Amino acid sequence: MPERGFGDAMVFIDVSNLNISVWKYNIRVDFRELNRYFKEKFGAHIQYAYCSSEPDGGSSSFHDMLELSGYRLKKYKPRVDEMGKKHEKEVDTSLSVDMVSSVLKGLTNHVVLVTRDRDMLPAVRIVQDEGARVTLVTFGMDGCDRE
Repeated sequence: MPERGFGDAMVFIDVSNLNISVWKYNIRVDFRELNRYFKEKFGAHIQYAYCSSEPDGGSSSFHDMLELSGYRLKKYKPRVDEMGKKHEKEVDTSLSVDMVSSVLKGLTNHVVLVTRDRDMLPAVRIVQDEGARVTLVTFGMDGCDRE
């Protein structure tokens, strides 16, 4: 469960979706600068990055970089199918539950969500119904629209 933030906003980053956009649009993301931007723009001192861990549950240099850049990493072990392909598990659900819980518990009244995944829309609606502000940060709107 997320901890109480020091600023007004809490940031929730769907790392896998961000990486898809980065690859698709050939964008380079400086995660340290992104963290600094969220602190300055939104007062977000608590920033969570949700992603899959290595199949063995271990870490990678990318995960290490995220933690060194100031993110609180939430890793979930992927499922590997019979063809050896990794499938992300629990990331979207965990992010959504943490986001809604943070608002319901009064830990924040402003959520900054970094994703392009429509699966987050029910959680976003609950957060908004509770009176919290939602700022959506996305690169391309293939998965989201202006609902």
